[in-house]
Amino acid sequence: MGSCMGRKRIIGISLDARSFILNNMLLDRFTEHQVHILNKKYVENLKDTSILDKKGLLSLFPAIRDYPPQVTNKCFQIFSDGSPTISFRNFCLVLAQILLSTKRDQSTFIFILFDCDSDDYLNESEFDIFLRSQHSHLRKLSLTPSENIRLHKEKLKTFPIPKEDFINWSLRNFELSEFLYPYEIIPTSLTEKQIILEKRRENDKLIENEYVYIISNEWWQVWKNYVHYDIDNDEDCEKSTNQFADVLPHNRRKSVKYGDRPVEIDNRNLLDSINSTKLRNELTQDKDYIWVKRDQWDQLMSWYDGGPVIERKVLYENNKLSIELYPPCFYIGIFDISGSAIGDKKKMVAVSKTETVRELLINSCKVYEKAQDYARLSYKTNSIWEVLNNNIPISDLQEDSVYYLEIGSIEKNVIIWPREVQKPPIKINLPNNNPNSTINSTNSARQIIPERSNLKITSVIIPGHSGLMNLGNTCFLNSVLQCLLHTPMFEKFFIGDSVISYINPTKSKEKVLLSLEINHLAKEMANSKSSKVVPSKFHKNFIKKFPMFGSTEQHDSHECLSLILDILYEELSRVGDGNIINSLAIENPIDKTVEIEKADEQWKALQGSKGSLITDVCGGQIRTTLTCGNCNNKKVLFEIFNNLSLPVPANMLIAINVTVVHMNGKVIQIAVAINKFFKISELIKEVSDICCTPKECLLLGEYYQGSLLTNLSKFENDPILCHIRENTNVFAYEVMTTIAEVEGLGKKLLKYSNDLDPFAVNKHVDVCVGENLWASGKIKEINDDKFSIEFDYDYRTEKYDKIALAPFRTHTTNDNPRIIFIVIYHQILRNNKLEGIGFPQITCIGSWFTYSDLHKLVTIVVGKFSNVTIYRNDDSDLFALKLLDFMTMKCGLCKKCEGCPLPSDKTELRSFTNLCIGVEWKENYFKSEIIQHESVKEVQLKDFRKPIDISKCFDGFMNKEKLDSKCEKCAKNEVYMQVDILRVPDILILSLKRFAFQHGILDKIDQAVSIPFYAFDISQWVRGVEISGGMTLSTTVFQNAYDLYAVILHSGGLSAGHYTTLLKIVKDNENMWILIDDGNIYAMNEDPDTLEVAKNAYMLFYRRRKFSSSNVINLTYNFA
Repeated sequence: MGSCMGRKRIIGISLDARSFILNNMLLDRFTEHQVHILNKKYVENLKDTSILDKKGLLSLFPAIRDYPPQVTNKCFQIFSDGSPTISFRNFCLVLAQILLSTKRDQSTFIFILFDCDSDDYLNESEFDIFLRSQHSHLRKLSLTPSENIRLHKEKLKTFPIPKEDFINWSLRNFELSEFLYPYEIIPTSLTEKQIILEKRRENDKLIENEYVYIISNEWWQVWKNYVHYDIDNDEDCEKSTNQFADVLPHNRRKSVKYGDRPVEIDNRNLLDSINSTKLRNELTQDKDYIWVKRDQWDQLMSWYDGGPVIERKVLYENNKLSIELYPPCFYIGIFDISGSAIGDKKKMVAVSKTETVRELLINSCKVYEKAQDYARLSYKTNSIWEVLNNNIPISDLQEDSVYYLEIGSIEKNVIIWPREVQKPPIKINLPNNNPNSTINSTNSARQIIPERSNLKITSVIIPGHSGLMNLGNTCFLNSVLQCLLHTPMFEKFFIGDSVISYINPTKSKEKVLLSLEINHLAKEMANSKSSKVVPSKFHKNFIKKFPMFGSTEQHDSHECLSLILDILYEELSRVGDGNIINSLAIENPIDKTVEIEKADEQWKALQGSKGSLITDVCGGQIRTTLTCGNCNNKKVLFEIFNNLSLPVPANMLIAINVTVVHMNGKVIQIAVAINKFFKISELIKEVSDICCTPKECLLLGEYYQGSLLTNLSKFENDPILCHIRENTNVFAYEVMTTIAEVEGLGKKLLKYSNDLDPFAVNKHVDVCVGENLWASGKIKEINDDKFSIEFDYDYRTEKYDKIALAPFRTHTTNDNPRIIFIVIYHQILRNNKLEGIGFPQITCIGSWFTYSDLHKLVTIVVGKFSNVTIYRNDDSDLFALKLLDFMTMKCGLCKKCEGCPLPSDKTELRSFTNLCIGVEWKENYFKSEIIQHESVKEVQLKDFRKPIDISKCFDGFMNKEKLDSKCEKCAKNEVYMQVDILRVPDILILSLKRFAFQHGILDKIDQAVSIPFYAFDISQWVRGVEISGGMTLSTTVFQNAYDLYAVILHSGGLSAGHYTTLLKIVKDNENMWILIDDGNIYAMNEDPDTLEVAKNAYMLFYRRRKFSSSNVINLTYNFA
């Protein structure tokens, strides 16, 4: 069953028939660590069978052989529950009653053990067997054994003895702890006390240069209370009468009442709140902490596990021995496999001030979980890397300094250090969000979806883990399956043959189809010899079950997971077709007591017969309170959840970097922080104000290397978020917008205004070239009243008398003139392939100009991007101009080649449409200089990309909010909703609501969320009273502490996106993260706690640090 949270107390249970929930409460008295110990012992004694038999039980507990034969048989019957063999679950149930329950329960076990005929009475023969075989554990009423037995028998004068009478007698006259000692696979509190006391007596002095271990005094006091460490308690002990005074103190019971059992050792309250490597300041021994020697620490860890380990050295200072609580600490970074220093991922490492750099290196390798065989530490000074000598004393280093760990590899008996073989990247001048960065040249397609390569990964093959092939936009399903089958307890359950055993036999195969299909797929993935599995059969049956996912459109992985969990709950429920009441409502409850009763009623049904494997592992409970602010009408709803959807607070501001390309060739990068729901026209206005260019003269575009320039200005009335994200490469081009501006390029279109001399040199005129035939041209020179005319659209230059001339546009026209915006793409030939370089330009020219004019104009514009500074008449040896089709980027003339040369004749540009110009650069003559405007740093300082803490998401989930609905009682629109989390499961699945309507627009919220990876304590958001059972520390923070084990990432946007999966696995006894992208598996070369993950994390899968032991036993071992 699921969580052990919220149980007010552990009820004393006999070994009679018990309900599922009561048995599970008994199992939950074990810690998960203890369950592992029990399973190890269980497996060691299996002999040749897969389940423990009688021979195995006698091997495990040899003392049982000394029982009378009938008692030995009864003992096996108790453990086997009447079956021929002993299941692991029943094995744990009996041991929980023997070792971890109340003394009354323990006495009940002894009664049942000697009640050989199982009639709930001990007849005189059975009681005699008990007294003779266990006389050494009887209270000493006489020094003679036979007399002692007689005296005890007289106390119970009537036969047969009822169970209750035997229990009451045994509690005062029988030493339970001694009798039960042979069963102590898990030591009892008394045994723990004796072992630790003995170790501390033998070794309780500090020794110079020895290492000791620090334990939180808070935890230590709980343990001492549990084992009754300090003094003997006479409470509830029957005193001897004067008649038996000579046998004191042996006539007193040794068993005493004990406190709550602590769970894992928890030292976190000793750590500094900011830096967990350091301890809190001013810690005091015996008040805040105690110290133990290595043997005591190892012993306690074997029983309880936990941590973190705090190891400190004993120093001799100021003529006395003391513990070095606050050793020097250093920031340690690490080089990745390419030899690059990962500067933003440093970890603090502590080392004693009396040690050398060698010890710092060893500790650094432990922190980064790296082998220390080929490792070294380096530091940077004056831009030069230096290797630290391992023999340098720590005292010579400056505390809080930064050093870097480098892991080498062996090739032909030579250590290869990544930093020494590092290759410099190819530097090209490509604008991006950081103009000073170096970017490797690529020719990739336009990145609608952010590149996976933003995460540092390496392709790997990992036995037992298989990718799932994409069957047509099925990445949403693949990611869900990977996380589901990597979930603790589910993983072993579905890989094994447990599913058939767990399914209610009254259900038909059709009603459990999904469970069987997941079972089959899990086995295939675990046993596949290939690194990829094609889930065709599963997908076919999945679509049959959920036809809404049949299309190839982008689907929601959260919706998919929720439906799968709901169906699995039904298929794996413990009753045939019974359904739990997932929602329970109460109208105007009298007080909190009523609410608690109803919540408990629903929860017990979930954990009992109406539960399921899904609710056992993933089931939690929330309370939703609806209150009317007008009439105080109140409605309380209790709901069972298997995942929680947390709202992500949306940051309305978006930081956009814009590269402004001026007509004079000057390129400036600016930054704008603007509300993403504003229109694009408002963004253009912001850019205009910063670069001092009229907004009418700015053309906004979007460009990615290898793609086409997209005109964003045509969407000026759309919200920014519909077209632009923070990583969008936005360009703003200064362009001409009036005919008069374009005429300034050299060719007149309109009449001259107020022209006093229409026939001056360089003036355009109309020329009569035949009867009623007129053409336009420019006056080049005047000699002897002869006017030399260069025709606009003809190569002729002829002389005419003034009488043949007329003022410009008195006889000629140019219909439908327009300004042409021509995109210029820069290219270079590499490895016989044209690659895009730099960024596009836009030049403006009028439709009344010629190709000759265009060729000259483009040559001048492009020449500004040449790194050749000397004057040249001909730039053809620097670059070649080509005419290209705007859509295909192929030749705009013949449509066959890579681009015919740009014409330079006097053909009018009137027909220039759907064309662009390619500039093929020769060698390395291309350059582009981008000036960074001060606005870039100003926006960076505001840090809009800073992740928000996930606590804000939880707060948003639980904050009181007003609903847009009316009260059912008074019909006023004053209804408020408050959601509280009452109980949380072992597996906590969180969905970050990244898809939401804002301002009437469905938007993906790409706000980065800081995700806790380890020991995420959610206690502050759990409203239920978390009181644990009798042997569990009720205040332990580990009950609500979770570790992350899987993440579903969503990259891209609403129209086009992609799901990938991060999984935490164990390989070669080391934890590592892998990225699964459909059929491909990649090893993470760095901690996945990155900004990229924080922005794209969509679903988070957490496992509780302290699993409910009943879940571990029922699902991990019992059906393994």
